[in-house]
Amino acid sequence: VLHTDDYLMACSDPKFYRDFFVAYNSVFPSNDMGVLRRFLGVDFSRDWENQTLSMSQQGFIQQLVVQFGLTCASEKSSPMFPGLSLPFDQECDMSLPYLSLLGGLAWVTRITRPDAMYAVLYHSQFSGCYTSVHFTSLKRVLLYLKGTLTWSVTYRKSCDTAAPRIQLYTDTDWAGCKHDRRSHQGSLGTIDCNPVGWWCTKQRVVALSSMEAELIGTCSATRNGQYLLQLLQPLAETTLTPMPLYGDNRAAFIFSNKQQLNEKTKHIEIAYFYTRDKIADGTIYTCSISTIYNLADLFTKGLTGERTQWLGQALMGMIVTKAAAMPNIRPHTKI
Repeated sequence: VLHTDDYLMACSDPKFYRDFFVAYNSVFPSNDMGVLRRFLGVDFSRDWENQTLSMSQQGFIQQLVVQFGLTCASEKSSPMFPGLSLPFDQECDMSLPYLSLLGGLAWVTRITRPDAMYAVLYHSQFSGCYTSVHFTSLKRVLLYLKGTLTWSVTYRKSCDTAAPRIQLYTDTDWAGCKHDRRSHQGSLGTIDCNPVGWWCTKQRVVALSSMEAELIGTCSATRNGQYLLQLLQPLAETTLTPMPLYGDNRAAFIFSNKQQLNEKTKHIEIAYFYTRDKIADGTIYTCSISTIYNLADLFTKGLTGERTQWLGQALMGMIVTKAAAMPNIRPHTKI
């Protein structure tokens, strides 16, 4: 794996590794740094007894805390208030290091802290019209990371010797933005219950119902699942489909499985019917899940501290959820 001038090399045969490094070093002079412990500011730790691998950015978060003078500030239990609505001001206070903090937080949440990704996405809307109010709210995200500094994305070895199992989660907050009434959507992809991809964004169209908003989000989650499938299928000895897609809006799933339109749905863009094709060809199947266990709920709105803490640990693989422990759920079975 290559990132500019930093490389990661791994294999299961020590002799092959040594031979490869000698051959590689003869063309590109390199230094063997030994067992992976740190890469691009990300710390790696392994628990051989429990067969886990953890990734964290504690050092980088601590640097941000010091840089923005929050060493003595009180920690927060959630990255943002539930129902937070900041104003779009006409002027921008360029004297504030808003963009610097926003960029640092975006790097952290993209790599090892998906539990705060929605908060960063929300504040990125004000990158051209921020004031002290926005900056204070953004610093709360950093104070939340400070309070959960020891958290890490944890990957566990699967006990199943068969092909890896891909699971998808999707959720949408209908008309969550009070300024343009557009919805926020989020999705999560896991492999054997280990988080490998998380996405959240604001939808480009105004949904006329919660079902429509969820349908658009389901389409996005399906496309993300297709990406993971294309990435893993060449490495698997057996087929990885069908993949379960978990969501808490049964109406959107029912519509995705039906090949018909009505007066309330005929205006929906054809692009969002992509999920139907993937259900028909056996790539995915939909499963209704209680909002309590929907991990993607963390990507669509600000939540209470207790809810954020539980979902955050479940999302990052620190605890195993009820849905993750049930691999053979039949389509449309409610959990």
